[in-house]
Amino acid sequence: MEDPFRKPSPQGSVIRIDPCGDLRFKITQKDNEVVFIVCSKTLRRSWKSLEWYHSPQEWTHGAIQMPFHNTDAVAIILRIIHSQFANIPEALDVMDFYDLALLTHKFDLAHLLRPWAKRWFQKMEDMNSFVGERLWIAWELGHCNLFTKLVRQVIFERASPAQPEYTRALMPIGVHDFIDRARRDAISLLLMTPCNFIRHLLTSRRCFRESNNECDRYMTESMVQSLTVMGLYPLPPIHQVKMSVFELYSKLALVEVRGKGYMHTCESIKMVPESAMADLGRLFTIPAVMKHQLNERAEKTGMPTNDF
Repeated sequence: MEDPFRKPSPQGSVIRIDPCGDLRFKITQKDNEVVFIVCSKTLRRSWKSLEWYHSPQEWTHGAIQMPFHNTDAVAIILRIIHSQFANIPEALDVMDFYDLALLTHKFDLAHLLRPWAKRWFQKMEDMNSFVGERLWIAWELGHCNLFTKLVRQVIFERASPAQPEYTRALMPIGVHDFIDRARRDAISLLLMTPCNFIRHLLTSRRCFRESNNECDRYMTESMVQSLTVMGLYPLPPIHQVKMSVFELYSKLALVEVRGKGYMHTCESIKMVPESAMADLGRLFTIPAVMKHQLNERAEKTGMPTNDF
């Protein structure tokens, strides 16, 4: 199926990167072929990983070929290594940046983007869409703050990490598992709130105006009624919760727990404290291995490192 976010490449074009180039660098996409005329020595010196993909005979014959790569991304890399800096775009849209990040990841070329990385990120930082693509770009180029922000956004603000918004984009190794585990743990902690509240009623008296714990019964009944109105009673299993963590928290925060009546110390108790969401946010931090990998990438691309 065609990706509606990608721009078509020029059909059958020849792009002369080096006027004195001695190598035809071919990129094939389905029925389309784009040929870049480049300097073989410059290419082999700056794009060293190409040596793993092509035999010496191919270099000698003056033509090498790469299938299934975005031609705009390849053109940017070729112009950088041939010092054609005036032709490097001032800004990139998300999908072009994503294609470029896929290419730099495969061939270990992220360091080449160092002079432009910060500028290109400026357009993306306040966006709400393309979360999966932006997460990959932030990972590949070591934008620690944006990566952390997007991971927390997926964990707490999105209904499910399995949505197409995330699954259509490549995800760094281990990140999807971390997001899925953190989201499930956060939902589990929130769903334990009513259970903890009932346990508290059974172990300590809330109201000292009643000798027969009648207020405890009133409070339990009011909590169940409120949960029912919110669509949360009986409490669903974790895997059946389709709403976001924040939406679940917002519903639980509205649950009313009321005692028997006027002047009772148990009257109108909030089941979920206002600080609960902030407490959850502090629980889920980026794993140490990911922090180290992000900082390593940041050092290559000139992005600020972070002690998280």
